[in-house]
Amino acid sequence: MSEKIKENSIIKAPFLPELARVIKFSQKDNFYEIELVTEKSNQYFKKMLTPEDMAKIETLQGELLNLNKNPEEFFFLIEAYRIRLAYQFDPLLAINVSQIDPLPHQ
Repeated sequence: MSEKIKENSIIKAPFLPELARVIKFSQKDNFYEIELVTEKSNQYFKKMLTPEDMAKIETLQGELLNLNKNPEEFFFLIEAYRIRLAYQFDPLLAINVSQIDPLPHQ
C-alpha cells in the first residue's frame, strides 16, 4: 500500500475527517510518517501510522501533473483547455481553424 501513496496524492481514511492531500510521506522502522492537508477545511495533520492503519487508506487520485519540469506538457495542457473552451466564444471555430476558404456560394 505504501508504494501507492506519494506526495500530492489524495487519500481517504477512517481516521481523517475528510479527503486529504499528502504533503510528505516516509517510511520509518516499524511505522509510516505522513503529513496531510484536508481538501475542504485546509487542516494540517501529521500522523504516525502502523501497517494496519496503512491498510485502511484508500488512494483516490494519483500524483498531480507536475508542470514545472516539462514546458511542452504545460503548453499542451493549456492548448487543450483553450480548444475545449473556444467554441463558447467563437461559434465558427471549426471553419476558422480548418484552413478552408469558404467560397461565396457556400
